Amino acid sequence: MAGFHARQTAARIARRKPGESVPKRRYKAPPGECETCDKSGAGFSNTPFHDAAARCESGKRPHCTCEVCY
Repeated sequence: MAGFHARQTAARIARRKPGESVPKRRYKAPPGECETCDKSGAGFSNTPFHDAAARCESGKRPHCTCEVCY
């Protein structure tokens, strides 16, 4: 029997329409676009994505740390 995450991924793939691409979340915004991204360099690998997840629970803000986004 597959684990929880494997079943969840399989269900997500089944819901996608043929030819539909998976939206990519940006880890870092282009220089000058976001002050937080500009401050975090290669030394800060534990920062959340710049873009919030599609199922964000707290308003889809940049660098959200809700359970879904982080």
